[in-house]
Amino acid sequence: MNDDTRVLVNPAAAGGRCRARAAALRAAIDRRWPLAAWVETTSGADLAARAREAAARAAARVLVAGGDGSAHLAAGALAGTTTALGVLPLGTGNDLAAALGLPSAPDDVVDALARDEVREVDLLRARPCDGAGRARLAGCLVAVGMDAAAIDLVDGARLLPRGRLLYTLAALRAALAYRPPHVTVTVDGRVVHDGPAFFAAAANTPTYAGGVRIAPEARVDDGLLDVVVIPPLGSRLEQAAALGAVRRGAHGRLPGVVLARGRRVVLEGERAQVTVDGERTTLRAPVEVEVVPGALRALGGPRALARAA
Repeated sequence: MNDDTRVLVNPAAAGGRCRARAAALRAAIDRRWPLAAWVETTSGADLAARAREAAARAAARVLVAGGDGSAHLAAGALAGTTTALGVLPLGTGNDLAAALGLPSAPDDVVDALARDEVREVDLLRARPCDGAGRARLAGCLVAVGMDAAAIDLVDGARLLPRGRLLYTLAALRAALAYRPPHVTVTVDGRVVHDGPAFFAAAANTPTYAGGVRIAPEARVDDGLLDVVVIPPLGSRLEQAAALGAVRRGAHGRLPGVVLARGRRVVLEGERAQVTVDGERTTLRAPVEVEVVPGALRALGGPRALARAA
């Protein structure tokens, strides 16, 4: 096995708990990749730069310890290169790792990555429709709507650690306060929604935000993106109650919800800030999102690329 391996640890992931979690795996990782070079990154920009540097040196693989934010940065840096991404899901949201079929137990994920099963998986590219500004790559999802409000609440939380409880409470509070803007969603040239929307997204993975089954049928290797639009569903309390169906992946049965699939989607909306892999961006709607088939070489587990049940 080629031992040209870099391990990038995001110490800020999981509310600062990632450093200790990665340290607990070091012996297991070093047994499998004895010459692996370990780096504790200092920022998101540093993590992306370290991943690009590894790719420029034709490293066989980059293992990233963190959550979806860390995986997002590394995937963007490694896209289109021969260096494979291995995700050590030690953060709060680990949805890309789950979509790749990697187990959630830390010890098991090291064993899965050590099989060195490399697969080509899709990414999403989001860019302003007017051509101004740079494009962004996403591993999980590109969205407009109440997601940005929920992210602000999560980022501003002080009493609760990042995790499913905080994400759920933030989503509930955002749903109660959010006033849905008018959003137009066009998939491969066909308008599938034109009206108020709480949430509209192009998804690459079945889940996001730590297990919310937003697009249960999505696959990361099918060359398609899955589109989800959630309109107003009654009163604010009814809207908040519907979040349970969204988390379970049962929202397709709710009235007015749009589920579609295609290769290119345009998201247009008033006051619509664009989020990428659960992070705020400087992108504003209208934005074009397209699938980039096979853009990333990734290490996966035995369940990799299987359609969600």
